[in-house]
Amino acid sequence: MDKKIFIAIGLSMVILLVGTFGLMFVAVNVFDIDIPIIVQIQEYLVGPSETVEMPVGVEGMEQQYIVENFIDYRARGGEFDLPVRGATGWVARSSPPLQVGQVFTILDHAGNTFRVITPEEVVVDINQDHIFINLPDILPSIIYDVTNAYSSMMRTSGFFVENVTGQQLYSAHSFNERLGREEFIVPILFNTARLVSIAQQIALENGDTLVMIEAYRPRPTQRKIVDNLNATLDLHPGARSAIDDSPWTVGWFISQNISNHQRGAAVDVSLARVNSAFFATAGEYRHLSISSYNTYAMNSHMHDLSPVASITVNPTSLSNVAWRNATLRPDITEGALRLHNIMLDAGFTPLASEWWHFDDSTGSQIARNNGIAGYFFTESVYSVAP
Repeated sequence: MDKKIFIAIGLSMVILLVGTFGLMFVAVNVFDIDIPIIVQIQEYLVGPSETVEMPVGVEGMEQQYIVENFIDYRARGGEFDLPVRGATGWVARSSPPLQVGQVFTILDHAGNTFRVITPEEVVVDINQDHIFINLPDILPSIIYDVTNAYSSMMRTSGFFVENVTGQQLYSAHSFNERLGREEFIVPILFNTARLVSIAQQIALENGDTLVMIEAYRPRPTQRKIVDNLNATLDLHPGARSAIDDSPWTVGWFISQNISNHQRGAAVDVSLARVNSAFFATAGEYRHLSISSYNTYAMNSHMHDLSPVASITVNPTSLSNVAWRNATLRPDITEGALRLHNIMLDAGFTPLASEWWHFDDSTGSQIARNNGIAGYFFTESVYSVAP
């Protein structure tokens, strides 16, 4: 056979093999590294005191070797699962030339300043107290289920809230290039994101994970919930008496004005037991990704605006420190108590009327000082690998 023909055939076979393995590479979601083997990431169990070990890969090569080709950001002192570089953010307080609601990608973070770039390639330095950051970009180990973005669970004493329950109240879901998957969009004040990170680490150390239901809630959405809740209470006097007669008032269950959700300084969150997880990657970094979990039983459905959801028998407004000695309702579930303690230890302040709601008191004051009021929607992300 002619030597040139032989070489051509050989090259064709190589290209065919590369193309085939390239397709396999995408299909099994493996690590993107310069090692000429295909290794599928297998799940490992996570327990309260178990040591996580990656299984042995193909051809006798341990996957731990491959994992070590990626940076464990937390192990190097990072305060999140992934660096903030490359994450999506939004302007929460007008910072000329950027206006409130402007989306951007973070280029760098030094001290209290973020350097960001907009989709129009405008580069600006902005104070960290003036922005929201997309939580999944920096804490992908959390489970995200923003129900208000597809089918709201809001109800009151079991009654559906007209025009709210089962409705999509805003759009907050898209493909996230940084994570390589469809994911919810979860804006949050940067200071509050730091507390969430602490809470998730505490949860993971005990074999649990946070399930994030909502952080930022646009002001128009808040207004819609308030108006329709009041209309529903008018139709069901029993439901109104449950949350608007002594000792409770409606304000304990839904803020009639600007709430900490609009300020990006509050989270609605549940808790789950981790069954299994794996290491995923973003750029040169690795991060934990939960693949199987079971949510804990709580005192009520999520977002049931009624005293059934309370964690104290009577209204109680306390500081983070005072909450540690508060008397909780005797029938509080194990899950609600675990969540309560995790969030307290992370620096959050609970809300007596809602087991799922936690405020960042410092973040709330930061937002108030900066006039952050949440009058914008977030429907897309521009996240890239860190």
